[in-house]
Amino acid sequence: MKTEKELIEKVPIPSEWVSKEKYNELNDKYLRSVADYQNLKRRTEEKNTQVLLEMKKNLINQFLPIVDDLQLAANELQEESLFMIFRKTILMFAENQIYQYAKEGEEFDDNLHNAIMVENNPEKENNTILKVYKHGYKLGDNIIRYADVIVNKIE
Repeated sequence: MKTEKELIEKVPIPSEWVSKEKYNELNDKYLRSVADYQNLKRRTEEKNTQVLLEMKKNLINQFLPIVDDLQLAANELQEESLFMIFRKTILMFAENQIYQYAKEGEEFDDNLHNAIMVENNPEKENNTILKVYKHGYKLGDNIIRYADVIVNKIE
């Protein structure tokens, strides 16, 4: 079976079969068709990758409220079994390149965080996160959910 490169190269055709002009015209159409096919193939692969990413993000978004409730219950009840389930969930996320982010004391970044409230605490640095209401999650470099935080603004 010929490779794409071999298929694309010009193949000499005896002059008695077709005129040089007709050969060049047909060969040009052939080369354009091959290029169009390669472009279609590339665009289709990119579209499929994007659709798969969106499907993953939607599925994870449906699962995140359960994870939030599990984390809240583990923190409130101080139940070791709930902490264990939550840790396993976060580890499973990490194995699939899904990462939780946002911590108290970090600098606020409006590209990653959603400020749901602002407080004025002179004991803390300006523009830092005072409290994380909901953690943010990323799938690789793609944000699945922004972190909801309370930010310190000193005036």
